Amino acid sequence: MDRKVKIIGRNEIVEKMVEDKVGTVSTVFTGEVDSQADAPRGQHPLIEQHIVAGSTRWQGSAGQYKLYHEIKNMQDKLLEKRAAAVTNAAMAPTQAELDELLAKKMIDITRRVQEIGDMTSFIAKETTDYDFDKSVMLRDLFPYVGEFRKMSGTNDSVPLIEQALGGTRSVIMETYGLGWHDTLDNYLFNKLSKMERVNDAFAQAYIDRRNANTPGAIAATTYDSTQQVAASAVGTTYDVRLYNTILNAVKKIRTLKDILTDRKIVAPTFKILANTEDAFDLARVIDGQLTSSGTKGDINTLNMRSLASYIPEIGTFDRGNTDGLTYAKKTLSYPGVAKGKFYLFVPDIFWVLTKRPLSMAAGVGSVLSLSKTEMAAFTCGTTWSDMFFGSSVASLGKDGYGYVVEVAMPTNV
Repeated sequence: MDRKVKIIGRNEIVEKMVEDKVGTVSTVFTGEVDSQADAPRGQHPLIEQHIVAGSTRWQGSAGQYKLYHEIKNMQDKLLEKRAAAVTNAAMAPTQAELDELLAKKMIDITRRVQEIGDMTSFIAKETTDYDFDKSVMLRDLFPYVGEFRKMSGTNDSVPLIEQALGGTRSVIMETYGLGWHDTLDNYLFNKLSKMERVNDAFAQAYIDRRNANTPGAIAATTYDSTQQVAASAVGTTYDVRLYNTILNAVKKIRTLKDILTDRKIVAPTFKILANTEDAFDLARVIDGQLTSSGTKGDINTLNMRSLASYIPEIGTFDRGNTDGLTYAKKTLSYPGVAKGKFYLFVPDIFWVLTKRPLSMAAGVGSVLSLSKTEMAAFTCGTTWSDMFFGSSVASLGKDGYGYVVEVAMPTNV
């Protein structure tokens, strides 16, 4: 049976996560948010949780109800302790209890993140390491290289594995954060409905940042002419012209070279990033068997074989969740793939390096005086995509390199 191309959107990402029982790590770190990129090796999180998505929908689920019930019980318990602390300071809520409450709130944020639609894994290879230096040498990330060589067996030295790929290239860690300024009193005892809105804002902003760094970056790049494919005019129907366009894109990307090895890229399969409105047409055409212009055996019969063995998946990304909303007196902009074009690429060539996954920092004031506290959700990491974008990286000054091409779709008239 022929393979059929899959369309991967937000729902499919969540379904796959649940099916594979994939978890997400959420953490709470001590210290200032703006110092996390410089944090020394060996600094481990105060709280670390591996949260597995048990269902495709969190809002209104049994899991959410159970978690909120636990949070409410904790709030009631801590409220009683706070009241008792007026006459007996030893009864005040402890830091461990506050940390436990924060950990439960982080579960809510993380489950919201899981169902929003993070496209990172569809495109990139992600490495998470709490011990990343602020400046990361790429030679520490690329595969090591070695060769078994013939030896004389007379005490000669064995050839050593080398880590030469990447050379002296390096990338710098960056920190992104979003805070919530509140009183400790409200932090402990606010209504769950208010907590939901705050946690949802954290989750939406976090995924928009993640997607802006991967599919958003692909859509925003100005491509070198050697990485552009024009719409094919060959064919009397839209389907045939689109099929030929996709075929030309496959042929084009295979002519590109790798910036590290200076050799033609090798890739058994590719992926497509497209606008949702174009995804169905692309999938239908990639599956092949489009048309036959005559009777069986007629010389004009078209042989349009399926391309799904080369392109098994199409990812859709139209825009970010908060694109167009107003924040800090400006309109947020998280654009995606424009209708009428798509991107054919090799997955896992785009690198995402994460020093801090979705994390929270909370500086708690005096428990007795209920002084101000500041909470911040943040992430710390970087990307390296020069090999992926190739000639479209202006500083490289080379033509004919990369692992992605921008493709114009034919007009459907």
